[in-house]
Amino acid sequence: MSGPTPLGDWLLDPASNTDPERTDVRAFRAALAVLEQTPTAELERLMTETLDTCSHRLDAWITSFATKRLEVMRQHQPAGTYLGAFAWVENLRRRPTPRPGTAGGHIHAPSPAHAATAAVLRNAHLTRVGAERERVTVDLSSARVRRAHALLDGVRQGQPAGAVLGYRFERALHDAQRDQYIAPFRRKYPIGRDPAAAPESPTERIAARDVVDGLALRAAITGITPLPWTDPTKLPPVAVADRTAVAACLAALDDDVDAAADLLIAESVYQAATGSADRAGATLATLAGSGSLPVPGVTAVPRTVTSFTQRVAIALGAPPAGGPSGWNAVTPHRLAEPRLEAWAASLLGAPMDIRCRARAGAAEEVVSLADLGLGALDFVDLARRESPGELDARVLWRARTQLGGSLTLDYARDTAWPMSVLSFPEALEVARCLADVIGASRPLTPGDLALAGVTIDAGIAEGDLAGRLASVSARMSDVRGALDGAIAAVAAPSPPADLDPLRTAIWAATGFGTAAPVNLAGGDAAVRAALLEQARAVSAELARRAAAAASGPSALPRLAALFAGTATILPPFTPLDGPALDAALAHGPALVGEPLTPRKWFERTARVREPVGALRLAAIAVEATSAARIELSIAQLPHVPGARWIALPFDRNDPAQRPRPGTCSIAFVRALDFPAGGTWAGLLVDEWAEAIPSDTQLTAFAVHHDAPGAEAAQCVLLAVPPPQNVMWDLPTLLDTVGDTLDLAALRALDSELAPLKMLAPCIYLAANVADEAVGFDAGRHVMQDVQILAPE
Repeated sequence: MSGPTPLGDWLLDPASNTDPERTDVRAFRAALAVLEQTPTAELERLMTETLDTCSHRLDAWITSFATKRLEVMRQHQPAGTYLGAFAWVENLRRRPTPRPGTAGGHIHAPSPAHAATAAVLRNAHLTRVGAERERVTVDLSSARVRRAHALLDGVRQGQPAGAVLGYRFERALHDAQRDQYIAPFRRKYPIGRDPAAAPESPTERIAARDVVDGLALRAAITGITPLPWTDPTKLPPVAVADRTAVAACLAALDDDVDAAADLLIAESVYQAATGSADRAGATLATLAGSGSLPVPGVTAVPRTVTSFTQRVAIALGAPPAGGPSGWNAVTPHRLAEPRLEAWAASLLGAPMDIRCRARAGAAEEVVSLADLGLGALDFVDLARRESPGELDARVLWRARTQLGGSLTLDYARDTAWPMSVLSFPEALEVARCLADVIGASRPLTPGDLALAGVTIDAGIAEGDLAGRLASVSARMSDVRGALDGAIAAVAAPSPPADLDPLRTAIWAATGFGTAAPVNLAGGDAAVRAALLEQARAVSAELARRAAAAASGPSALPRLAALFAGTATILPPFTPLDGPALDAALAHGPALVGEPLTPRKWFERTARVREPVGALRLAAIAVEATSAARIELSIAQLPHVPGARWIALPFDRNDPAQRPRPGTCSIAFVRALDFPAGGTWAGLLVDEWAEAIPSDTQLTAFAVHHDAPGAEAAQCVLLAVPPPQNVMWDLPTLLDTVGDTLDLAALRALDSELAPLKMLAPCIYLAANVADEAVGFDAGRHVMQDVQILAPE
């Protein structure tokens, strides 16, 4: 057929299926095929929805290009999408009054992270009502946080959660004077044992297997209101008069669990707010029942501070060559630790002036501490062990050789004694105070005389320790030899009638911390057997210690092994920077100003630091019983001439008075002589860090703003990059989001397009009879068989 092809034939021509120039025609026919199966009512709805694309919906025409490009891109890459989020807030205006129930106020938090955490938790509470609000209600009051920390700490230390809760529940029953219900609750909710084996009476200290399973108890009654008092499957029988008190204990149990859950929820939000996704996930895993318990960071308050270190130490110089004055007994303790022996002896006073009386009928014997063959550290150790029976035995053993017969002891003061003489109980009180100080302290090291954080291992005088080890080992060998000889004599077929040599050998061994003889008199078979059994046990113990000391890595642990760890050994050392330390000590009086300032600080600090309090109590006891004194000398590191002591108050308005960060103050109790270049030894009584808050702190406010535009996302934007085969970049993303906002605003306009009417692809056609404007001539573009119908 010649001539123009009719439009219908051209559209339906089978060749269009392969003609590359008619790709759009094929797509159009495919769309018509879809509409062919659409119901008439649906076609009408679709028609009305698309009418505005022919009037003012330019956004639809523009986004169609993006849709077409997406189709082309999906042909080459069927899957793959980048995810992101965006939002707009426009035309914000202040509302005169907030909507009811949405006034959240503000929260002043100690840090921006805490403020963000509070904002998230508060928002969850404000946006929910009823039961949903209760699920996200978080109470982090100080009392609940303390209880939650106690619960988490117990679980973190290896206790089952049910046991920790059970301890607290039983304690609550005890405090409420309802102890009679502890055993029934244990039988009802036991932990890991047969309920029939539960004890009938409560105990103050119990193992985890003898406690109520608090977790199981709470699970059984959770959500049941009122409490099922009459249900024996839930609760044991409780008297009506006691139900209010027991209910309060059950409520406290539930509150403990709720407090721990609130703390963990807040911790997960806090870690997310600080960007620690791993720790946030670990906390949520804990809430889900898996994972280890974290140490909550949400309750830690960050502060900018000036930190410094305070130390209290007892520094001992060279021991006296001949030993402490008046203390003539050369005991194992004195051989092992001569410096501490000399210091304790100087505070206890002369042993001849510590006395008691023994009587045998009308005869009386005054027994002094010097008569007992004890050293100062032996007496301190006896006071530490609180063994009055051993003291009685020693005094009786001494008096028996002088008086004989039946003896009685009198520890009261004789009114004829001068005030310089002490009774044994008075001296024991001083020795007990010294034992508390020594027991609460650790040996001084070179690092304790340096700035905080400095670790120094060098400087220990190993030769001194080796000499002490040799002396103590030789003494132990002599004691064992004498003891074994006495044992052999008593165990012989013809034992001696006098058992005192064996008792004397056992007394010699007590210098190493073994027990006194089990009997002090008599020689029958039963007495001999008991004494012989004890002597053999003591000999075996000394042999075991000697073997342990022989294989030690160095002199110090070997020396400690000879006393089975009961003796305090102070390693001597040379200070790292002796001249600087001497200069700091010499500057001490100028550092503190008023001479009584260190004593006042000592008294105040003793109220809040337990080890310092023990030293202060020892100082009071010493000053009350002798002319000796425990005084403090102050040194400050690094030594800065003209500096002030960091323990003194300062003027905050004067920056020069503020302590320097990292400063270390050492309050010394110095005793014995300190020759130039000599070694030191001593005890570190206490060490702690102090922090002075800065004048300003960085805090944060979380403010509740009920913004009308603060709504959740309502749509999804699927965008394609403008150039094909090009990766996204940030400027293009921003432009795309901005264009989307413009198109969204344009979509909301009406049909008043004014000057764009003749340019836009729409249904507005200009009446252009004179060809004076852009127009549309249908007669030039339709086929000859298309009839144009004009309105009449």
